[in-house]
Amino acid sequence: AHLDRAIEVTRSFAFELSPPILHDLGLAAALEALGEQMEKEHGLRFIFALGQGWSTPAEGAGLVLYRVLRELFHNVAKHARASRVRLELAGSREGLRIVLEDDGVGFDVAGRGRAGRSLGLFLAREQMARLGGRLEIDSAPGRGTRVVVSLALEEKAGSAGPGERRSP
Repeated sequence: AHLDRAIEVTRSFAFELSPPILHDLGLAAALEALGEQMEKEHGLRFIFALGQGWSTPAEGAGLVLYRVLRELFHNVAKHARASRVRLELAGSREGLRIVLEDDGVGFDVAGRGRAGRSLGLFLAREQMARLGGRLEIDSAPGRGTRVVVSLALEEKAGSAGPGERRSP
């Protein structure tokens, strides 16, 4: 029974870190599904906006972006006491921009970093820096949080475009 439970937990964890929808339908669809899951599990009103110019990042970058946004969503659910979260994906020739905003309690960004209590945010910033991207947080107690994740795009063939739906 313990072995069966360990296998189940391992499969669930692997699925969360790299869901099939990410590989099958792209980052936009995977992030939308993640937001809908957070809405169901945590009662947050989820708003999704896919802007013009969105382009599918390379698979490795897409996986990192997914994991970074997963961490940010979990932070909202765990700490923000928010009722609403909005995710906006946009792009241009220069790159991608993902904005996650909540209407929660906010926090002191500088104080949180010094206190060492934000390992998840630290790791998310590090992952973005390794990709050549950025993660910027704008928050203050009492006014919610806005996180902007940006990444310059490499030229690549076969971008699926705004809806990221790829034909088989």
